[in-house]
Amino acid sequence: MYTPEWMYQLNNSLAVKVDKDTPISSIALLDHCRKKLLDYVTEEKANINVNEFYLCNWGFIESVLWTKANKGWEVEEKKPIGKTKTSTTNEDNQNGKTIENNDDEMIDDNTLMDATTTTNIDMDLIEDEVKWSEETVLLLENTCKYYWLTCLGIEHPFPKSKVDHDFPEMSRADYFMLTELLASRQTLYTSFNFILSELLTCLEKDAVTYRTKTLKAIGRIAAEVPEIMEDQRIRTSVVQRIHDTSPSVRDSAVDVVAKYLSRLETVPIKLYEIVSGRIMDTAVNVRKRLVKLLQGLYFKFTDVEIKIDIASKLIMRIGDNEVTISQLSLKATQEILFLPFKEIEKDGNDYFGYSYANSPKSRKRKITDLTQIITGAVSKIDSSIIAQNIALSQIIEKTINGSDEKTMLWYGKVFQWIVDSLFDKMILLDEEDNSAEFVNCLATPYLSVSEDADWTKAHYVLAIYRDVFPYMKYHAPEFIQSVERVLMQLLGRCPLDLIADGVSCLCVIVDLISHRYNILTKILGSCIIKLQQVREVISGGGDPEARTYSGVLKMLMISGLLCQHFEFDKKREEEPEKMEALDLIYKGNICTLVFDILQFFTSESMDELEKDGMKMRMTALQGLGYFYASHPTFMISLTSTTLMDKIFEDSSTNELKIQLMRVFQEFLSVEEKRIGKRERIAGDSLYTKDIDIDTLLGNTEEHAELGVNGSLMQRYLRKILRCALDESDQLRYAAFEVVSSVIHQGLAHPVLCMPVIVAAETSSDIILRNKAYYLHRYAHDKYGSLLYIQLSEYLSTSYQYQKILRGSDYVPGYDKRGGDTKVDAVLGVTYSVLKEKRKPKMDFLTALVKPFEFDLKSTTSDEVDINYLRYLSENITTLNLANTEEVLHMYIHFLKKQEIISTDPESAAEGTELDPDFIVASKLAIAMCILLYMKNLLVELYDIPDE
Repeated sequence: MYTPEWMYQLNNSLAVKVDKDTPISSIALLDHCRKKLLDYVTEEKANINVNEFYLCNWGFIESVLWTKANKGWEVEEKKPIGKTKTSTTNEDNQNGKTIENNDDEMIDDNTLMDATTTTNIDMDLIEDEVKWSEETVLLLENTCKYYWLTCLGIEHPFPKSKVDHDFPEMSRADYFMLTELLASRQTLYTSFNFILSELLTCLEKDAVTYRTKTLKAIGRIAAEVPEIMEDQRIRTSVVQRIHDTSPSVRDSAVDVVAKYLSRLETVPIKLYEIVSGRIMDTAVNVRKRLVKLLQGLYFKFTDVEIKIDIASKLIMRIGDNEVTISQLSLKATQEILFLPFKEIEKDGNDYFGYSYANSPKSRKRKITDLTQIITGAVSKIDSSIIAQNIALSQIIEKTINGSDEKTMLWYGKVFQWIVDSLFDKMILLDEEDNSAEFVNCLATPYLSVSEDADWTKAHYVLAIYRDVFPYMKYHAPEFIQSVERVLMQLLGRCPLDLIADGVSCLCVIVDLISHRYNILTKILGSCIIKLQQVREVISGGGDPEARTYSGVLKMLMISGLLCQHFEFDKKREEEPEKMEALDLIYKGNICTLVFDILQFFTSESMDELEKDGMKMRMTALQGLGYFYASHPTFMISLTSTTLMDKIFEDSSTNELKIQLMRVFQEFLSVEEKRIGKRERIAGDSLYTKDIDIDTLLGNTEEHAELGVNGSLMQRYLRKILRCALDESDQLRYAAFEVVSSVIHQGLAHPVLCMPVIVAAETSSDIILRNKAYYLHRYAHDKYGSLLYIQLSEYLSTSYQYQKILRGSDYVPGYDKRGGDTKVDAVLGVTYSVLKEKRKPKMDFLTALVKPFEFDLKSTTSDEVDINYLRYLSENITTLNLANTEEVLHMYIHFLKKQEIISTDPESAAEGTELDPDFIVASKLAIAMCILLYMKNLLVELYDIPDE
């Protein structure tokens, strides 16, 4: 906007700061500018509040200046400057004495002495400074009177001065500039640099609150004056706080930097690297803010490597334990990876159709560039195969599930472009023998990861065959036969990790495409014969040679997998001619035979083989898990339950228990999918289906399979819960996954699982703690107050759990868990869920104090656990109590428990004999001290008044 020359001159003439050295002409000019603006506001008939704001603001400023200027004149001899109504001579004045009281003297309005301040003045408090000029003091006094009297509605003339400024004809824009000019002379404006320096000083303070509020203040300033972030000193100070120990400070720092970066057209690479590195921050708010920031920065960069880096970071956050972050990351990933394909549709190159093969070179190049970002992002994900599989599968699955029919068609076209582009590139890379890039391309469309091994390539190829072949309209017989031969050879020499992929792929091809059932029959037959031979050797008590066990582990897995993916007995009934070879193996139920063999290799007789025996038992149990997935009724047979009972009772090793937990988890997952699929297929008919005569006569096998998971968990839930509290980390984690499935599927009463959930919420492992929190939140929202009927048991279980983790009887009730300087209660996560509803919250607080209730006459030594009481007391004092009701609730219970523990003096005087066990007395005394200390600390922390 153009600034006229007279405005520049006015700016140069106005004093930035008014003091004793400021020329009176500059002060008078400032008053004229204010009067000009005030007259304009009055003419415009603005809201009366606007006028009063200006008058009060300027009146206050003038009064402060006048008070300061008047200090040098307050105690001087009475000497009127203007014309006085009376003239009185005072002997004390002639002698040079100070007059301390002038109450009886009439003073004109123009005197420097304010009538309201003519009181006793302490001479020691008067500053010895040079006086302001009399003319300046009078001008300030008269101006101050004008502002205040006008504000009160009393007419008063504007003070006259020797300086008179002629303003040109002014437009509305000129008045706006005049307003800004006057604002620049305000004290707050002129103190900007000083305030900013003080803020930077606060960033170095130890208190978290100072650093957090300082960053928020800088953020608000930067929102109005973005240029301050260009200051190297300010930018460096803010960026350093990104690595602060406090999550709240890190969050505020990232917020300031994010807003700064969003305004830049070109983002500095070093600053991006610093900020993006916090995507794995332990604080939820920081991760959430980083996801939003990276999404916004993606389209600002042109460097492909940086785009790939951003995409990989967002993909990893899809698996975040925090649901909101996971959803936000998914949305961001969809936007940066898939939405750019919409620009391709707008290029008008659809005259040959939508297919990749018929696209012109320019479109192919755009598709290839976008696909390169996806493959690059996949290759940068964590080297863990599981992590990459989960992340990418979540993108595709959640993208498809959250789309309507029209969007699904569009995504289908985009995915087809990506796959076609990858296959073209794979052919080129294969010719160049570029193995690393080849695997990256191969991994992307089938949701896996990249490694430089031939077996990794085989894994992806198997996934492609298994997923794609059933949907192909035409299959070349020669090609299918060659694939079958290769798969049979592969099963003979591949590692155990690849067996599941190979068998599932082969079963799909044989069952749905080639129908050459003899292939599967021969493989199963060879496995059964070999395993039967080994069983006879072991059962005979002989000393078998090492080569006897060659391939046994692989055959155990293959046998279970074949029964999982192919229904031999059912197929024999449907097509007996094609399944004649199965009769040569066993004419009875083939599933029963396989089950008996697998069960034998899980028995205790394998222990005689030492290390090989444990491997066999583990592998056979894994094979049984595969078998159970398709034949659930076998899992609750007497043989299976006996086997599982022995595994739970065996305390010598946890390996079998861990494997059994995995079997349970896999079985529950498969059963949930099976029931869900059954409900989707049946639809409403599932609930309106007519019951036929066979069902009435007792043929309930179909319904029996649907209740296996519930029966199984009712039988073994308590043992699983004990495993979830075991000393072994692996066993605890595996068992907790089973508990999570039980809660989500509603297979047992949630109260039975709550002690384990609350205990897991106290874990120092953030992953397990977050899983427990979200599981607790799910159960809390679903079941409500019903969960909390046994709070005392939950607390004691958490204490026992902490003793296991720490390996000591002394367990502190607090810990530093958020990276902040303050400590958090160990039970703080549990309380964060409960405090949303009043009754569960109060019940929880009561349960914390209840263990302090003892009867001196009947309490035994074993009933008083001082370490447990200390654990509870430390939790109480470090809980984040949010309102007065919670604090007083705790305080009142302290008083009640204090009375319960105390002895009645009258009964003691009567000679009532107490338990002579001094140990009990000493423990109760310590408990009493803990209780009193908590009460006093609560009073001090929350400033509870005595009344």
